[in-house]
Formats: sequence, C-alpha cells, structure tokens
Amino acid sequence: MTTDTHKKEYAIQFELGGKTCTVGAIGKGSGMIAPNMATMLAFYTTDAAVSPVLLEKALKTVVPGTYNQMSVDLDTSTNDTLIIMASGLAGNPEIAEENADYDAFVAALTAIAEHMCAEHAGDGEGATHLITCEVTHAPDLKTARAVSRSVVCSNLFKAAVFGRDANWGRILCAIGYTPGDFSIDKVCVWLSSAGRGVCVRERSLPPVQRGRSRQGAGRARYAGQGGYGHRRRKCQGLGLRPDLRLREDQRRLQNLTGARNR
Repeated sequence: MTTDTHKKEYAIQFELGGKTCTVGAIGKGSGMIAPNMATMLAFYTTDAAVSPVLLEKALKTVVPGTYNQMSVDLDTSTNDTLIIMASGLAGNPEIAEENADYDAFVAALTAIAEHMCAEHAGDGEGATHLITCEVTHAPDLKTARAVSRSVVCSNLFKAAVFGRDANWGRILCAIGYTPGDFSIDKVCVWLSSAGRGVCVRERSLPPVQRGRSRQGAGRARYAGQGGYGHRRRKCQGLGLRPDLRLREDQRRLQNLTGARNR
C-alpha cells in the first residue's frame, strides 16, 4: 500500500430486476493525488449484468464528480488507474439501455466512488482534517465544480483549517480566482464541523443546511472533495495529530534564526 496507513475497501448491495446485486471496490493511494490524475489504483467489481458499453458509460459518468475532484497535495503522476469488471452472476436482466435499472446502478457506483474518494483523501500523507466544499446555485455544473476544486485545493484555506481558524476570506480568495462568469459579490459562505455550522458571509440569500458556498443565481449544485484530507458533505475529524518531526524542525528553525539575530 506504499504510504497508505490503512486498507481502503467498500461494498454495497442493491436490487436490479428483483435480484440482489453487489458492487465492491478496493483502492490504494494517499499521496501525489490531485484532480484528474493521481498516484492511485482502484478496482471495482460487480456481479450485476451490465453491457460493456453501459458499464463504461456508467463509470465515465461517475468519475468526473468524484475521482476527478479529489485532491490531497496538488501533485500528480502517471500511475493512475480505475478499473471496473462485471460478471453478471447476480442473474438480473442485463442492463442494455439507459433505464431505471441503469440509473440505480449509476447511483450505487456513485455511492461507492464517493466513499472511496473520502478514504483516499482522509488518509492523505500527514492529513489531520477532512474538508468539503459544497457549492449550490452556481450558473452551471462546470462552474460549481471549478469553484469547489479551487477551494479544496487552496493551500491558504488548508492552513486555516489546520490552525482551526475560520478565515473565510481565504475561501473568497479561492472562489475569486476561479475561472467562470459569476459575481463574487453575491457569494454566501457557511462553515460547519461536527454537525454545527455558522454563516460567515451572508448576501441576502435564504439559509441552508451544512457548510457550503452559495452563489446568487442558477441551480447547479456540487459537493467537491479534496485533501488535507478533504471529504464530501462535511468537515469532520478536527482533532489534531501532532507531527513530532515538524515540531523538531520548528525548534531547529527557531534556534537557527535566534543565532543569526544575536
């Protein structure tokens, strides 16, 4: 597992055509992970009967909003693989067209991918936090995803979260440099942790549940995830895990700068 601190696996069951089907996944990766390419391996298997064409389409539908939004450290590599295999042993009528069974399969696949991405990001090298940026009322899905990605990839915001500083100005900063046609003056920001939330920037929009960024127009909604570690839905696990090596480096730096100042 290289630098992973624990194994990453997940499985769920659901019904298709009156048959119980299972989707399971295993994966590795906790460093050099950024949107669209990562040092990550993930293998999905299912006993559902799905045609090869729709199996590939389902995976390509799920990936842009999950794995391609995940980030830990903004570094990338070429060792990036996500594979899905279907045996058809569940005995359900084969999914050969986009119908209700196909939608149910995509929903199951999405649930697996969201969980696995949280596992990867939450186990990021040195990670002590899980962060989500949920964007609502963006003019379109592309803008919503871009805003979410900017926030969860912001080193300034990561530093603020690490220090338990609700510095919402850093969120606005990340939103401000996001490419897209929207007004920063109409953005509202909520922060939440462990089930509690607070609105830190209100711009005449109705309140909403959970921590999120809300823009002034449009209907697109997206919950992004990223590193340090970042997670969908809510910011959780705010207990700090002390890094003794970092403390030692800080002491060395203080001694060095003190010696120079004397």
